[in-house]
Amino acid sequence: MSKLSRTDALKLTNLVKHLERFPESVWFKQPVDWKKLGLNDYPEIIKNPMDLSTVKKSLTKDQYADSSEVIYDINLIWENCRTYNSPGTEVVSAADFLQTKQKEYCEQNSIEMSLPLKRRRDPKPLELKKELSNLIKKVSHDTLAHIVTVVESECSTAAVQLEKDKLLIKLDEVENEVFEKLQEIIQQDTTKKEL
Repeated sequence: MSKLSRTDALKLTNLVKHLERFPESVWFKQPVDWKKLGLNDYPEIIKNPMDLSTVKKSLTKDQYADSSEVIYDINLIWENCRTYNSPGTEVVSAADFLQTKQKEYCEQNSIEMSLPLKRRRDPKPLELKKELSNLIKKVSHDTLAHIVTVVESECSTAAVQLEKDKLLIKLDEVENEVFEKLQEIIQQDTTKKEL
């Protein structure tokens, strides 16, 4: 998998910072706190949440293969907003405004606006996900807490708080590196139990 050049990564980080400077970005800087806002249907409607801080974090961690994946994720923010909210609302107007500013910035700074056909996530086979899901159910409480911490810090879109003590980990949303890290954590837990 090719990685972004330093120049492209800097250009795209500056694009995100440029968008964050507009007051309209207040809606899109952080993940939607749907629980606090009482939007209980949000996880059902928006399958791939995205926000500017997540894009910036992914750029910092060198998780994008090329510029088009970054543009895809930024556009996903606006698309999610339009999917969940009614046309003409303040938040949709803010998304429209910022997308216009994004296009202007990309044109002025020679950032390619073409999108990949589909964001490459290199998904793990269903059998592996099922296996990991079953193994997670059997780990110790400490290991489970470790798994939750890793998912929340490295792949926050994959962790959905259902109730006070219930957390859903969406394995479809877990990036490969994090998935493999979870497998290692579970392997260590299993090894400890065998000793």
